Formats: sequence, structure tokens, C-alpha cells
Amino acid sequence: MAFPALDALIGRVKRSAVDAYFNSLEYWRVKDNKYIHGDSSDDMGDMRGLTAPNDQGEGGFEVLGPDDPFLYNKYIEKSKRIMAHVDDVLGRWRSLPDPADLDNAKRLCDEVYSYLANQVIQGDTEEQGKTPVVEGKISAQLQKANSIAETQLFGSGMYSFKNNFLFRMQDIMNNLCGVSRVVETALVVERGALESAREAILEIATQAKESFAAAASQPHEELTPANVRIIAAGAAAIGTIASGGTAWVVGAGLVALAAGAIADAMEVKVEPAPEGFSAVMTNMEMALKEANEQLQGIEETIRYNLITNEIKMGANKQSFDLDYPIVHHEDVDQTDRRGATNSRNTELKIGEIPAVREIAEVTFPSVASMMNALAETVSGFKVPLRRAGGVGYGDSGPMSEFYAINDRLVGLIRDLAEDIQLGAHTLNVVLDSYEDIDYQSAKEMDSKMAEYEAQASASDPWRRKK
Repeated sequence: MAFPALDALIGRVKRSAVDAYFNSLEYWRVKDNKYIHGDSSDDMGDMRGLTAPNDQGEGGFEVLGPDDPFLYNKYIEKSKRIMAHVDDVLGRWRSLPDPADLDNAKRLCDEVYSYLANQVIQGDTEEQGKTPVVEGKISAQLQKANSIAETQLFGSGMYSFKNNFLFRMQDIMNNLCGVSRVVETALVVERGALESAREAILEIATQAKESFAAAASQPHEELTPANVRIIAAGAAAIGTIASGGTAWVVGAGLVALAAGAIADAMEVKVEPAPEGFSAVMTNMEMALKEANEQLQGIEETIRYNLITNEIKMGANKQSFDLDYPIVHHEDVDQTDRRGATNSRNTELKIGEIPAVREIAEVTFPSVASMMNALAETVSGFKVPLRRAGGVGYGDSGPMSEFYAINDRLVGLIRDLAEDIQLGAHTLNVVLDSYEDIDYQSAKEMDSKMAEYEAQASASDPWRRKK
């Protein structure tokens, strides 16, 4: 059961609604757990009528006294229709997802930062002030590789390797953190919407129960016209989200929702007052409709934000992909090899080969392995947003949009891991060629590089069929 607090309240609303209905009828009154038919001067006193349902809205409608049960059928049928109607308009909200079920998905966003970010930030998404604490796990390893490359790799070819491949890794990882930020802020807004909607629905149900009860306890001549409405207010906050005026720009063209904009979006204002049975029912329905329209509007905004950001990712593919040309043995000519003069035309000049080998054989494989592990973790992303129809945006809210952008993120992390692994092989070829290996080994390496090149093309997340 997704919403037990509401489930416990619905039975009381049904009972109060039926109480109010009988009290609205001429020659009927509510007393204790009975609906008494006839006036108080009747010889039968309180012995004619029907039993009332219990506080869970169950049972009841047993005939009291000697009357033919057929005489009460229309009242019983109407009462059951009233309870069924309350169960319909309120009961569908039992399926409203639990906001806490989104916490694990949000935790996975933190995992992305802890691996990929330059600095892992301490503080929640909703907070304004945050403090950098440590480097991400992968970022720390890349910093060491960058230091080696700065002092040991020179020449035009190595300049391209450093600036178009090695030094770009962190930029791409930062952009992937930006994608995770988009997801995280959308999760925060969705969680806030669900929390606020739950508060609103509980307040509306409580108000309805109290108003029905008040109507049931008043003598007919003292009932007042409906002059107080149940109000679910705060739609202006939705406009704040949709305007983009308070949006968070995260890089690579991506824009995350303003997480704080939901704070008052579903605030409920209630002012209980005795009203007639029909007026209370109408007000409850109107309040539920208003609350649902607000939740739907927020979820539509979340969907639009996620869809728009995935489109922007596709338009800025270069911001998420390493593109380093495959190196073959013949690309390293005699001028580049050990002992050659470091002229302006020299493509390669490598200092301490063992130190550079460490990048190819230790750092890059380790980084690729951690990225694959991260991708596997993030692929466990779950956003259980299914609910009954007529609650928020459809029967699953923005669930499919969350999964679509997260699947894209997982694919990009895996692709980056493959590109880095390919870079490790490429760097090893360069190092082996630089040391002037024999012809047969060179051919074997070139054949292997062709396999890597095909593998890299096949694994491109932008070309891969969904």
C-alpha cells in the first residue's frame, strides 16, 4: 500500500458522508451508530431505521425494528453509491507513490559525482551553500597521469594526444556530472511534488471528514449555506519552475530545474465550517481536482525539462565523447623514433617510457574499470512512479523520461570507458613503435588496432540502436 495514512482516513470520510446524507433527509436523524427513521415522538422511539457503517466505512445498513427491509432499499443503495463515490475520488490517491522511494535514485546521482567530478561537493541539492571536500575517485587518478604527460610527452602528435584525449577526459566527466545534476534536481522536484500532494490530499480528506461530520450533527433548521471552500493553493510556484528564471545552468547546454521552486507549490489552506452534504461533497471534489492539476503541471514541467536536456545532449555530442584518431605503426616514422632530433616537424618525443607506460598499462585500465563499475551501479536506477490513472501526469508520471535520460547517461559512461581503454592500446602502440619493434609485431599491432577501431565505432551510444 503506497499511502497508508490516506487509506486509514478514507473509511472515516465515507462514514461521515453517509451520516451527513441521512441527516439531510426529512424524518431521518443520526444517533450514536444508527440512522433513526421517524421523529422523536414516534412510539417506536429509536428502534426504527438502519445501523451505520463502522469507522472504516464497512458493514452497517441492517434494518432496525419490524419494518419491511424493502422500505429502506433506496436509502441503502444511495448510501453505498456515496461511499463508492468517495472511494473513487479519494481512493485513487492511495496509489500516490511514496516520495522516499526516489531516495535511492538520488543517491546514485551522488555516486556519479563521487567518481567523476573534479571535486565532490558536500551538501544536498536543495541547499544553497555547499563545500568542496575531495577529488572524485577517477579525477584523482587522472591528475597523476596528466602530471606525467606534461613532463614526458612532447611533439605535435603527443600534443594532440594530451589536449584532445587525456586532458579532455575531465571536461567530459564534468559534463556527465551535469547530466546527473539534471536528473537529481528533477528527482528533488518530483519528490517535493509527491510530498506536497500527499499533504494536500490528507488535508482535503480531513477537511471533508470534519465538514461531513459537522453537517451530520446539525439540526436541519440550523444548516448554513456553503460559505467556505476547501482550497489547494500555490500554483504560482509552477510558473517559477517553467519560466526558467531560476534554473541552474550545468554546462554542455544542459539546464536543471530550480529545486527550491516546489516548496510552496501544493500548500493547502483549509477553514472547516458546517455545510450541507452536497456542498461538502462538491467542495471535496473541486479541491481534489485542483490538487491534481497542480501535480500534473509540475510533472509536465519535469518531463519537458528531461526531454529538452536529452535533445540538447544529442545536439552537443562532442561534449560527451572522446575522439582520438587510431595510431598505426606506419604513422610513427624514423624521425619520431628514439634518438631522432627534436625538430619542429617531430611528431613524437617521449621522455621516460616506463612512466608513460604506467598511464597506458595501469592508469587507463584502472579508470576504465572504475567507469564500467559506475555504469553498472547507475544502471540500477529506479523511479517507481506508477499510480492509478487520474493522479498527476498519467499512470506513471515522468517515469519514462527519467529512465530515458539515465539510460543515455549509462551509455555515455560505458562509451567513455571504452574510449579510454582504446586510448590505452593506442598509447602502447605508440610506445612500441617508438622503440622500433620488428615488422611482424608491427603488423600484428596494426591488425589489433583495426579491431579496436571497429569496436569503438560499434559502441558509440549515439549510433547504437535503442
